[in-house]
Amino acid sequence: RADRMVEATAEAPAGQERVPTPAPAEHGEPAKLISERGPLEDAIRLKLAQPLAPGDPAPKRDGYPYVAPLRELCVEVVAQNFVRDPRAIREPGLLDAKCVKKIVDVLPADLPLELAGELVADEDYWQRRARGRWENPETVDHGRSWKQLYFERNLQEAIEAHVAKASTSEEEHEDRDRDALRRLLAFSKRWARSLKIVHAPGAVDVASLFECTAGSLVSLDLTYIARDVGANYDGANTLGMRLGCALKIAKALEHAETLTHLGLSQNQIDDAKLAPLAEGLAENASVTSLDLSANKIGCDGATDLARVLAEDRCVLSRLDLGDNEIGAFGATSLAKAVSVSTSLTSLSLRLNPKIGDEAGAVLIDAVTDSGVTSLRELDVSACGLGPKAGSALARLARSNRTLRRIDASGNDELGGISGEVGRAVADAVCGSNDAVLEFDVRGCGFSEGDAARIMDKTLANAEAEEERVGEREDSDSAGRILRVDFLQDIAQS
Repeated sequence: RADRMVEATAEAPAGQERVPTPAPAEHGEPAKLISERGPLEDAIRLKLAQPLAPGDPAPKRDGYPYVAPLRELCVEVVAQNFVRDPRAIREPGLLDAKCVKKIVDVLPADLPLELAGELVADEDYWQRRARGRWENPETVDHGRSWKQLYFERNLQEAIEAHVAKASTSEEEHEDRDRDALRRLLAFSKRWARSLKIVHAPGAVDVASLFECTAGSLVSLDLTYIARDVGANYDGANTLGMRLGCALKIAKALEHAETLTHLGLSQNQIDDAKLAPLAEGLAENASVTSLDLSANKIGCDGATDLARVLAEDRCVLSRLDLGDNEIGAFGATSLAKAVSVSTSLTSLSLRLNPKIGDEAGAVLIDAVTDSGVTSLRELDVSACGLGPKAGSALARLARSNRTLRRIDASGNDELGGISGEVGRAVADAVCGSNDAVLEFDVRGCGFSEGDAARIMDKTLANAEAEEERVGEREDSDSAGRILRVDFLQDIAQS
């Protein structure tokens, strides 16, 4: 059988004497023994062996004569002609799985994307294709899937290339390119779940992006900035989201049923642009994570978001408003929303120094006094907090049992003039609070002793939490085993 054929070697098996094999006669000449090396030697020596799969050693082909297994030859031919005749993979059951795997391992990495996407699911193939195109690609942010990574990065580059080309193309070519991009979006949506796109303001039709990826897109990060502008830089035209883009995103959010993360960081979003975005979020029932950091959102924008958070139908759980221009009024509005929100689990207001001490205390007290809050992470670092907010943190540490991580670093006056507030916070944390796992008070005027006490307590809480998690996992495993035994006993009875 062809699949059981092995290559002949020049060495005879142990204990046996090699029997010379006569070479076929050519042009009436007498047959020669293989051991009598002549022109045939060069012909075989120049037949270079190729590995069947990348990384495999090349098979030895130095026997006289060498007979290539028929299966090996078939695999090579099928792979070389896969574009013309892909039945080997397209028709299930035509070949066994082992043979299909060998064919896929030697398929060219530049197969047409439509063909490869439809027929090739093998992760090794997509890993080989991705590594041949990009340097050191990683699947961590792409669902741990090489195929997903390839389609997401390919789609991202196609969109950004379309942006660069659209600025110089004629209207007829631009329409054709736009149609091609829409087809690529529609085809890729089966494998593309997360996109991070950097493009010029207004250059990409955001509505088409949502429309073509409807039902599949889970995470979207948009950064509006023109690349390689050089001496033509104009902040008004090359950096930041335009109001028209904000309106389109808001409208698309009303129908985005699968989108769970929206990242709009570093887009020069101000209160006027945030207003329509907040309206779109109010009508959305899928986005649970929203990143609006490093923008220009002020008190009015924070108030608009607070209205969204306070609604019963809001599902937003993670909100990042760090590095904005939110002041005391905006923080107070957010405090009211936090006190009634049942969905919010993480809130970041870092790098908003205009919030100040009094508004910061109001926000922290809102978390303490809320009977429905599920907040587990609070970041108020570098928010201009002082002794009043420090005292509020002490009250929070004594009574609240939901928060796991608190970051209050970078607030110089938080610990009080003589450190008495820092001591009160440390006493509260080291008391009966077993919930908080991280509490960052660096740069807050706490004494070294108080800061060390807080760190020791949170580390002990974290270790105890790990032990509890391990015990629960062991208990669940034991419970599953008991349930199986119980069912077996019933079956036997």
